[in-house]
Amino acid sequence: MSQKDNGRPASQLESGGPAGQLESERPKGREESKKPASQVENGGGLRGRRIGLSGGAGAGKSCVLDWLRERRHAYIIRTDDVARRLMEPGEEGFRRVVQAFGACILGEDGRIDRPLLAQRIFNDRDAKETIDRLTHPLVWSAVEEEMDQAEAEGFDLIVVESALFEPSSLEFLDEIWLVDAPDEVRVKRMMDGRGYSRERCEAMLASQPDRKSYQTLASRMIDNEGSWEETRAELEKIFLNFS
Repeated sequence: MSQKDNGRPASQLESGGPAGQLESERPKGREESKKPASQVENGGGLRGRRIGLSGGAGAGKSCVLDWLRERRHAYIIRTDDVARRLMEPGEEGFRRVVQAFGACILGEDGRIDRPLLAQRIFNDRDAKETIDRLTHPLVWSAVEEEMDQAEAEGFDLIVVESALFEPSSLEFLDEIWLVDAPDEVRVKRMMDGRGYSRERCEAMLASQPDRKSYQTLASRMIDNEGSWEETRAELEKIFLNFS
């Protein structure tokens, strides 16, 4: 496959890694298709499925998520967005993080200064482990509640996007899909799409698990090295085989 990105919009390249998780400017709240899955032709043989979608920075998860939402009317849950909601004042995540790191991480508006906290956990592994320990149980509890609510509303295909899943995730997910691309392709996408320096991109990849770690729990690999047309054809084939 060609290693060119073939015109993927910069807005479709997901933020990744610990810093990206807190710096993301995606809209808050749930992402969903306009109609419940029960009201449209969607998911094929994957109707009634809960799918996890993972991949490192620059792999192209956002492109795949957009396609699943627009073409298969999947209900999308981004764990980044759930974590952001839990970090708002009055939420349990906010209380835990401020208690652990102190008021120095708060901005003038009384909210957590996300860029400041992101920089801290990007440069301090212990700080990142603390954040994960404090917030991950809250995030996954909220994700499970949202999946149940989406199913009650009639959505039959639910996709949970996360940078990385744990073995326990398979207790509430049917499959985990990995969007994969070689490191150099990912670096080039972030340089072209986000304007990052090579040094910053390589540091982001170094701070994330290696490709083997991502592949460990993957039920299915989506090769996103080449053009979007190639990736889209691979997605269509997945759903065709499940029809």
